[in-house]
Amino acid sequence: MIMWGETSADDKFIATSSWTQTVRRWSPDDRIHETQADLSDDPTKKYYLALGLLGYASSALCLYFIARSHAQLNQLPQAISFAQTASVEAAESGDKALLCRTLRITARYLMLLARHEEALPILTRTVACGHGLGFAIGIAQSLELLGYNCAARRDLPGTRMVYKGAHKQFAKIETTRMGGQGLARVLDNGEKLSTLTESDEDGFAALARPYPWYQET
Repeated sequence: MIMWGETSADDKFIATSSWTQTVRRWSPDDRIHETQADLSDDPTKKYYLALGLLGYASSALCLYFIARSHAQLNQLPQAISFAQTASVEAAESGDKALLCRTLRITARYLMLLARHEEALPILTRTVACGHGLGFAIGIAQSLELLGYNCAARRDLPGTRMVYKGAHKQFAKIETTRMGGQGLARVLDNGEKLSTLTESDEDGFAALARPYPWYQET
């Protein structure tokens, strides 16, 4: 499992390492091509399929953490690029939980740059992914992000409907720290939304942001 990752200054190479292995330096594109070649050429396909999928999952996780690091440094365009690549590789690996996480951060970073329309299809995919896994916290966080996106696009009916769904999911886990805090946020926003109109700019600005915002838990 990759425990650490960093990019070169020109973003052309990634260095990765684990607790038991030395640092490896590789190009993301070359890595993908090599894995595909291994899967198609070796006669023991099941074995190499497993190795290939593990390679995708490991590189996806590495890219996910690199995206978060860029976001923490407020380098959002780079964060989005790495998060998008991480999503592709997570999907290839079949790791649905990691896919949900990479999709969420991609949408969140787009929203931080006010690219709300671009974030919308990613968020709807994230919600569907969360429902497929059945984890209330993932579904709740994805719905809260989608509701905030609807508000940013001044879609009041959509915002109210989605926040009701987030309320329902957070209520299932309200005894946990994140569940209780999430429930408080969506309840507070729900009260604000009940009196909002589409022209009320100050009201939209007063809505509580989803948590986490920059990072993923």
